[in-house]
Amino acid sequence: MKYPNPTQLVALYESHEEIIQYLSQQAVISAEDIQGRNKNILTRLATDFWGKISSKARAEMLSHAHHFVRSCARVGEQYLEKALATPIVELSEVHLVMLRQDLCRRLAEMEANPDFQQAALVQDSPQNADLASLNVQLHALRCRLAELGKPETVNTYIWI
Repeated sequence: MKYPNPTQLVALYESHEEIIQYLSQQAVISAEDIQGRNKNILTRLATDFWGKISSKARAEMLSHAHHFVRSCARVGEQYLEKALATPIVELSEVHLVMLRQDLCRRLAEMEANPDFQQAALVQDSPQNADLASLNVQLHALRCRLAELGKPETVNTYIWI
């Protein structure tokens, strides 16, 4: 095996970055999105975008053949666990971003599920309560990010 020259490496890293940027623009990174991706892309997704990754894709990363992918997936999992267990006012910016990713992913999954959408229209239903709770959490999180000097422009609103 021949080591690539610097020009090839730059092109390789740029192509990886393009893939990562494309996937990171999605609300949910699915198992299909990560199929066939190399370990460098998967480790970056696991550490920087764990909150956006679907449960099936998370399971695949946690059981991946390469130890570094598994390790990065576990780190992402731990960051999200901390973000979910800690009050928003006590979270670091990194944890706030991870939590925002998770909340937006969960909202996107709710939005894509027609059965959930129908049930969410029923006042006092568990689905309606879940949607309202996520919206309140997302608002509190955005306010906290704004306090830290990282305001976010909201592109979409989920009305309840």
